[in-house]
Amino acid sequence: MIRVYLDWNVYSRIKTSNKDFYPELREILLGNDKFCFPFSTIHLTDIYESYVKVGWSNIQGHLESLNLSKNLNIKQIFGQEIAFYISEPIEELKSYILERNPDEKFGVNEITNENDYIDYFPETTKFLKEQDEISEAQDKLISSFSNLINSFLGENFKEDYQKGMKISKGKLLAKKTNVIDYLNENSVKNGFTDFKSFNDDLLLKINKNPKFIDEITTLFATIDISGYGQDNTTFSSTITDSLHCAYASTCDIFIVDDVRTCLKSKEVYKVKNLIVKTFRPKEFIEYYKKHNLEFNSGKSILDFAYNFPKLDEPIIKTETENIYYLETYLFDFFNIISINNLELEQPKIVKLCKLPAHNELCLLTSEKEDLLRKINSFFGEPKLIHDSWKENGFLNSAWIYNEIELIKLEINYDEVNLSFIKCRKIE
Repeated sequence: MIRVYLDWNVYSRIKTSNKDFYPELREILLGNDKFCFPFSTIHLTDIYESYVKVGWSNIQGHLESLNLSKNLNIKQIFGQEIAFYISEPIEELKSYILERNPDEKFGVNEITNENDYIDYFPETTKFLKEQDEISEAQDKLISSFSNLINSFLGENFKEDYQKGMKISKGKLLAKKTNVIDYLNENSVKNGFTDFKSFNDDLLLKINKNPKFIDEITTLFATIDISGYGQDNTTFSSTITDSLHCAYASTCDIFIVDDVRTCLKSKEVYKVKNLIVKTFRPKEFIEYYKKHNLEFNSGKSILDFAYNFPKLDEPIIKTETENIYYLETYLFDFFNIISINNLELEQPKIVKLCKLPAHNELCLLTSEKEDLLRKINSFFGEPKLIHDSWKENGFLNSAWIYNEIELIKLEINYDEVNLSFIKCRKIE
């Protein structure tokens, strides 16, 4: 399946909104089984802001939106990197709220033990105001920025930063400017190797043992205060957006409604060499219409693989094979194709694989099951299958198609390969 991370605006509107491009976006995303939509801790942060204003009983629609996730959750357990978990959104949200407001009863009458939706509100708001920044979880997420914020004086710290770093917003925002190239040059002038090394140095001053999430959020914030895609709201809003960018890095596609978040996320992923396709809703629709491929038989897939249109230069070229990046996802998963380049070589071999997300977690259990189902739908049941996924994370399968086509699927936790091998029939 194709992992799609939706920012909260898209997540909350995708089911019902008729605004702008949402009906067409809804038809594409929800109209087939190509996609999955994980939710993250930062989606809970967004819902929590509504909870503070209106109470538990009035945020049930938000929870309904998160049902799209099918309990696929991205979160960071303290001391670890971001990872995927299976957990119900309602239970995650309750835990999130209780960390901040232990008095919340979630509409349950303590005397009758029944749901009567009597909210502890506005007592909830009073409690939150009295307990300024009590949440340890949220503190851990934004602690990397505390020293960064304190390093700037006054309300105009973004402007002060840009002056101190001698950033020309005119040049930075010019249409012809490559944003990262400009920030690299600016960093060199200030004594650093490039923009990434400047951020690495800044991050180490803030956090001696930074995690990947810290690297992403710091890059995002620094791009913002440099003047590109600069938020005109509070810096806490920038932090929330940066965390969405970090969690989206575990996915294939990031769809975000806010233009500033979209712009900054694209630049962050460039610096980190992450292939996360980042779109606003209209951009995603255009991308999908251009690159979506539909196959009606196993033969049509094999024909595409053996006769792959080599329109672009390979991303890697060796003596024996050329490796190309795919704009589409074959079997709603693979985005790399490797083709042997020795014309006389027999048998002809084409290999599909997946360029992994930053945490190198290539395949979830649900994705494995979906992938097998889709391959079987084109090539029938495998002739050979050795599945020890639950015990040690390995699976090997093989199909025979049209007597001379050997199809091999090899899976382990951090690598997935599907090979098409055109054999020669022995007379």
